[in-house]
Amino acid sequence: MKRRIIWVAVSCLMGLALLATSCTKAVPTPTLALENTVWVLKSYGESGKLQSVLPYAEVTALFDSGNGQVTGSAGVNRYGGAYKLDGNKLIPESIVLTALAGPQSLMDQETEFLKSLQAAESYKIEGDKLTITCGSKVLIFTKK
Repeated sequence: MKRRIIWVAVSCLMGLALLATSCTKAVPTPTLALENTVWVLKSYGESGKLQSVLPYAEVTALFDSGNGQVTGSAGVNRYGGAYKLDGNKLIPESIVLTALAGPQSLMDQETEFLKSLQAAESYKIEGDKLTITCGSKVLIFTKK
């Protein structure tokens, strides 16, 4: 008789545990979206040979879902252009920029960034990190 009572008690406790876990909903971790988030470039270049962005230049990107435009600072100049998304594929269209001059190191970084962005193929977001693949090169951003 004691065994039967213990068995019933254990069965009831297991049933309650299962019921309690099935009633709780997992709270999903919010995922940052590519669009409508300001992204700050941290590094760029070929995988395995990444270069850090110069410390005195902020390079940004904002992909605006309202008008399909990417805009931002390339370090010295402001830039903008249309883009399209197809799943995780990123398809930039012609990018234009202002025509200011700056120190050669900034201009070189800006040129490399804009060439890579124009060649963008796909993107991936992990946590607050955005990686844009541009052929053999990548652009790595974090959320501002």
